[in-house]
Amino acid sequence: MNSGRKFRHLEFRERVTDAILETLAQLPEADRNIFMWSHYLGYGAGKIAEILGWSSPSVETTLVGINSILYQKVRALPAENPQPDREISLPGDVMPLREAECHPWPVEQTKRIRPSL
Repeated sequence: MNSGRKFRHLEFRERVTDAILETLAQLPEADRNIFMWSHYLGYGAGKIAEILGWSSPSVETTLVGINSILYQKVRALPAENPQPDREISLPGDVMPLREAECHPWPVEQTKRIRPSL
């Protein structure tokens, strides 16, 4: 991979991260917390439901909805770039976040969100 492609890949990852953070910032606080507790802290739906006083199915439904919104937002990013690099374009069969393995974000990215927890 040449340095130009590395830069474009890094630039795309930053765009994805920014899109996720912007979308999360627009969510109601409870929804944002559910997402963060699930994906960042690794809490299960049962634990989140206990914290909020909700049912587990309500938490799971909320997570599916949030993941769907984020998936659609990220899938729309390559369409904004008329000539995306092949290595950074998302394939049509990419799995939605709710089915994909999720990893915590880098600390510098979560610092912008964590105070709202």
